[in-house]
Amino acid sequence: MSELVSFEQQGGVGVITVNNPPVNALSQGVRQGLIESLAKGMADPGISASEMVAAFAAENALATIVGTKTAGRLVAANAFKVGFGYRVALPIAAYKTWQGKTLEGVGVFPQIDVGFQAEAKPDKSDPQMDAALFAVR
Repeated sequence: MSELVSFEQQGGVGVITVNNPPVNALSQGVRQGLIESLAKGMADPGISASEMVAAFAAENALATIVGTKTAGRLVAANAFKVGFGYRVALPIAAYKTWQGKTLEGVGVFPQIDVGFQAEAKPDKSDPQMDAALFAVR
């Protein structure tokens, strides 16, 4: 990934940091790093907000979604201890897009479907990233 942009996962949140002082301008290197970081976050089912970002981008034609269908796991819930080490989780809200679509159990379908390959390594070719980069060129 670009040295100008870093990505790390903190719990269920993907943190993207632009390291291009003093202005953090959107140079080619920063834009490339942002694309790579967003793709990495959206590919990770443990990062919850990425599914909402993908839905917003797709619904408003702001981006071409490349990869596989997202998990569709977006119910907000509270968990309560019920004893003996168990918890029960109760849904308290549902996430909807600005156009009123519920993503729970449905997910976001990519415009360019490219299967995930677990053996893809950062120092080797990644078919999803290659397809995304081809789409934006």
